[in-house]
Amino acid sequence: MNSRIYIFLFLLISSIGFGQSGTNGLNSPFSRFGLGDLNEQGFMHLRQMGNISASFADGHHLNVVNPASYGFLQATSFEIGVESRFSSYNDGQVKESTGSGRLSYMALGFPLKNPINNLLERNRSDFNVGMAFHLLPVSTVAYNITIDEEDPDIGQYRRSFIGNGGVYKVGWGTGVKYKNFSAGLNLGVNFGKISNERYTTFINSRGAYNNIFTSDFNIRGFDYTVGFLYQHVLNKEITSDVSQGKTIKAINFGFTAKTKTGFSGTEEVFFRNELTVPSQAIVVPPIDTLVRETRSLDGSKLPSEFSLGVTYLYGAKFALGVNYGITRWSEYVNPATPQSLANTKKYSIGGYYRPNPTSITSFFDRVFYRFGFYYKEDPRTVSSEKLDTYGVSLGLGLPFVFQRKISHLSVGFDYGTRGTVDVLKENFFKVSLGFTFNDDEWFIKRKFN
Repeated sequence: MNSRIYIFLFLLISSIGFGQSGTNGLNSPFSRFGLGDLNEQGFMHLRQMGNISASFADGHHLNVVNPASYGFLQATSFEIGVESRFSSYNDGQVKESTGSGRLSYMALGFPLKNPINNLLERNRSDFNVGMAFHLLPVSTVAYNITIDEEDPDIGQYRRSFIGNGGVYKVGWGTGVKYKNFSAGLNLGVNFGKISNERYTTFINSRGAYNNIFTSDFNIRGFDYTVGFLYQHVLNKEITSDVSQGKTIKAINFGFTAKTKTGFSGTEEVFFRNELTVPSQAIVVPPIDTLVRETRSLDGSKLPSEFSLGVTYLYGAKFALGVNYGITRWSEYVNPATPQSLANTKKYSIGGYYRPNPTSITSFFDRVFYRFGFYYKEDPRTVSSEKLDTYGVSLGLGLPFVFQRKISHLSVGFDYGTRGTVDVLKENFFKVSLGFTFNDDEWFIKRKFN
């Protein structure tokens, strides 16, 4: 695919997919707390393997979680991901189901040294540089909760909690590989708007003042992630790259770190009363503004993160990895919504199997069969109960030809649980699609005889 087409698609989809606000049909009560529901940063092919992102590197797929992986790129990769989520909630008394869909990420990565040049010049290089741009959601706020109650003195009244918005990240990264060691850096800009509303409506009280409280805060900030990746080749007599489908046996060791960073912004608070006259079905415009002010979010902090992992690779035929991560949410500071959050850990294991990556007679022998298991803690608690998540993931990496290049469609399925039925339990099922378009003609040196 022509490079200008990649760039055009990147800009077009970003303006359409991420320029939209709203909940997209999602109603997650858990997103009331903190920055909302935190989104996985790994792409679909990694999520289908439990997100073993710290130590995974592939020559034709992007791994933006560990920027050191860019040094292993062998072809330009344009990635898009979409997903649908179906959830059922149960608090022991009431059950509710919701569904939603959204664009999950978009990225463009490429090696700055085209490996075809080395083949044409019969020159083997120990040095490679890769670069990537990405756009993805960091967190999502989307909830709509209604509670009907009754008081003997004031009658029936309704409390409503509504929230939407989220935090997004646009980033750039580069990775430098020398022999079997690679180091990388991601620079990211976080931005977004989160709106929270609370209503108290008196249903049968004539002349009662309904309370309306709204809080809108805008976030902007900068962060960076460093990553390291070392590949230890077990059968050193094989010198071809893992991405070429050779039977290299290797173990990858990976590590990523993101330090505590600050963010700024403003919070706009509006607290008012509205007078409702039930008999005439008339809502009088706001007549009593109690609070209206703008507050600064300067001094806010995002937490530091660390992850490490190990992945065993048997060429392009088999992979199995484990991953461990920790996020120090106790460092989180936000004057708009002061909360005490706990440090979290995540454990995952996963991999893939391909019966015969080089088969020319069987399509299904070339398919990636992916699997993963994960457990992750949540920084938030509800009624002193933790919101831990357990999940299992399965996926298929289906090769297809596009613009005379081999690309991949990743189809994935996730099933898991979060929370506890004593407070609120969620069972979720996710269907995901990831598109990876590859091109090996960038930065190629043209030769004329």
